Amino acid sequence: MATKLKRISVCIPPEVEHALNQLREVSGIAPASFITNLAAEALPVIQAMVQAHSSLKTDQAEAFDVMASVLAKALHQGSEAQLELIDASRKVRRTSGRPKVSRND
Repeated sequence: MATKLKRISVCIPPEVEHALNQLREVSGIAPASFITNLAAEALPVIQAMVQAHSSLKTDQAEAFDVMASVLAKALHQGSEAQLELIDASRKVRRTSGRPKVSRND
């Protein structure tokens, strides 16, 4: 059974609308789909923020621990994504005959 999505209204600045429309033009990804996926990906961070804000009332140290954990995980995932992009770039360069790129670039 498919999950029912809830509809909300969100106001965005013109430059965000422009960027979302450009993304749609080049990729075919609808702005609403992109924002839905972005919010779904951010769910663990949103939940951690709720937990941290709740902890602020009783235990500030726990609130900082929660946010530090979220940031550490985000940094790790960002590093993994960067390495995957570097590896993908190397594969493309090998097949196209372009010069290699080092991980320090």
